[in-house]
Amino acid sequence: MGERRSVGSGPCLYLGPLLPDHGAGLALAAAHSAGLPIVLAGTAPSAKATAYSEVELRPRLAQGDVLLEQVESLERWDLLADAGCMIAPLHPEVACSLEVVEAMAYGTPVVTMIGTVGAELVCHGVAGLVLDDPGLLPEAVAKSGRLDPARVREHAASHFDLPAMVSAYERLFADARVLYFQGATYMDYLLGSGILRRRQVDGSYDGSPSAFVASGGQIAVQAYATNEPYTYQHEITAWGKPVAYQLVYDTGYPNYANVLAVRADRQAALARCLARLVPLCGRPRSTSWPTPARRSGNAWFQDPQGNP
Repeated sequence: MGERRSVGSGPCLYLGPLLPDHGAGLALAAAHSAGLPIVLAGTAPSAKATAYSEVELRPRLAQGDVLLEQVESLERWDLLADAGCMIAPLHPEVACSLEVVEAMAYGTPVVTMIGTVGAELVCHGVAGLVLDDPGLLPEAVAKSGRLDPARVREHAASHFDLPAMVSAYERLFADARVLYFQGATYMDYLLGSGILRRRQVDGSYDGSPSAFVASGGQIAVQAYATNEPYTYQHEITAWGKPVAYQLVYDTGYPNYANVLAVRADRQAALARCLARLVPLCGRPRSTSWPTPARRSGNAWFQDPQGNP
């Protein structure tokens, strides 16, 4: 955990994407209404972020304000340690905010909003202030200076230090029901390593969201991080809100999406196909698919020589 070097004497800080709807504009307005300078520091540089920064944010900067489109780790830590408070309105679709946790680890109070992950991370009145109305941000920013940095840091250390988080995950996984597609190879690893117990897992998952929705989100289901989180929030009307997820890769299992296998009794019959497919799978995507390719079944293939 970090160490706070000053108490409430620095500027306000916004640390997050410099994009519409992520709160940078709200943070800027709140700091100005509170009569305080602010540092707007970006964490997701892009052409869109640059355009928004130059058109919408930079013209509104006042004396003492700073706009940084991107910050490196050391600079980020200095900003967190020196800030009087962090203003974190946060986008409601953001599932986690390391920035909020890091700020509290430095003893820097966080002002955030109900309906965002900030409300789950910040203990109201102890580690920061959690609001239900953006119009209250300026007043909350001014009040945040009264919070004890030692208590802010203590909250972070007790809830988000590594041993505490590991214990929380262990409690969560100890009894949670996990649905998966029967035959998924990663499940053998999760069971064999003791991460999951056999009494928890159910191989009858058929891809339907009904079980997850009916449980109120109290079970875990197999999914792709690039698909289901969006689908559950935007397309499954019975759920219609963000979901949290953990990558199987983060448990120590190799990226199962990249594991290819073929049945031994089919290897000879598929040899010609495999001779073309395997080299393609080993290439970066940008070089594998430079031009539209012909379709074969449910996959797209391209001749290594570029022939149609």
